[in-house]
Amino acid sequence: MLQQGLDVYLLDWGYPDKHDAHLSMNDYINQYLKNCVQFISEKTAQPKINLLGICQGGLICLLYSLLHQTINKLVLISCPIDFHTNDNVISSLFRKIDIDILIKLSNNIPGFLLTHLFISLRPFELVGKKYLNFIDNIHSSDETARFLKIEKWLHDAPDQTALAFIELVRDFYCHNKLIQGTLTLNGKRINLANLSFPVLNIMAKRDEIIPVSSTRCLKKYVNREFYTERYFDSGHIGIYVSEKVGKAMPKAIAKWVEKE
Repeated sequence: MLQQGLDVYLLDWGYPDKHDAHLSMNDYINQYLKNCVQFISEKTAQPKINLLGICQGGLICLLYSLLHQTINKLVLISCPIDFHTNDNVISSLFRKIDIDILIKLSNNIPGFLLTHLFISLRPFELVGKKYLNFIDNIHSSDETARFLKIEKWLHDAPDQTALAFIELVRDFYCHNKLIQGTLTLNGKRINLANLSFPVLNIMAKRDEIIPVSSTRCLKKYVNREFYTERYFDSGHIGIYVSEKVGKAMPKAIAKWVEKE
């Protein structure tokens, strides 16, 4: 996106430790993200900025945007909206978690456990096939470097803070509060119909972690005047690391962002 002429600020959430176990979704939204948006607005002298969020980060960005009037345009990539669609395998698993037991936990949820859970959804491709492809292309230094970078990224998942993970499972995966209209943050009811600025909703057609059905339902709840969606033929990881998508998606985002 830098090559498309856009200024990009990347938010690094860091690696939470045991002292961060109490951090909630509200803390991430109304403290950390709010402070970052305010910093960028002041630095660039722009009262409103464009915001892009991926997966769980997309959910955080969406909720922030509904609470604060500081976003010009919102881009969501593989963002979960409806957590109870029939083909949502992760949701089916998480809804079987005993919330009462989960609440008693004081330790953060290890990121590597979640990574291996996601990998287990496509074991043939993510455990076997990709390593065979790596061996086939090991003579190429470029392909080898690319493979190792992706592996490092894939296995570099930060832990989830205990409280934020409990809220994610309970309020979203179990009770689907965003769709039910019963979600509150900072004492305010979250209503998707209150989106009053342009939203670009990007989906991967073969996403097994956040299925298209979970994401595309957003258009049912927002004004069609503000809503645009795009699909790319890839999976949840492929949409970020595919060379083909890697060229097409930033161009599509930049074109939409710059459109009056």
